[in-house]
Amino acid sequence: SPDNKLTVAGNITQLNGSPEYHFATTNATHTNWRIAAQESVNNGFEIASGTETAGTNANSDTYTARLVVLNTGNVGIGTSSPSYPFHVTGSGDTVAAVTAGASSVAALNLGNSTNLADGGIRYDNSANALILRASNTERMRIDSSGNVLVGKTTVGLATTGFSALASGNQSSFVSDGDRALILNRQTSDGSILEFRKDGSTVGSIGNNTDFYIASQD
Repeated sequence: SPDNKLTVAGNITQLNGSPEYHFATTNATHTNWRIAAQESVNNGFEIASGTETAGTNANSDTYTARLVVLNTGNVGIGTSSPSYPFHVTGSGDTVAAVTAGASSVAALNLGNSTNLADGGIRYDNSANALILRASNTERMRIDSSGNVLVGKTTVGLATTGFSALASGNQSSFVSDGDRALILNRQTSDGSILEFRKDGSTVGSIGNNTDFYIASQD
């Protein structure tokens, strides 16, 4: 008692050099689609869209592969020759979107077979913060105010780390029990640190055999 014009219980095998199936609806605003193996992509399985509207001969339509899976396991979107396990190509600006809930984290995990999320990029929607991770730990974030924080998660001098504040363009280095900042000039003597006002040098700290602090008259 089949429910459709063709109901198959069991496996189907199509023997052909380039087996393909076409989908053509009767809606004039729809286009034809094709799934095929080794049709336009050698050693590849493809899902392709046509150019003709429904009602035309789907077999003779011109198709463009939209998703391709090679026998190597590489998957391509927008490319028929993916070079990587997942390869997205576009002719202009190309965006891959990872979207999460309004108070959830959207993430791209990077790692290995043992540590799947050792590193990665995360966007915490609840805090509106972009986070970079390495060795399974947060290492840097850009918070909702545009502040850049390295080795810390909040602005201020109470916790160690580096921060560059978007408001006022201020930077701070905080260390506990060690040097907060090292400036190293190699080879020649001269300024190691310069102070400027409106782009003009007003003073410097450096060495010329001996350590010096100088002002610019």
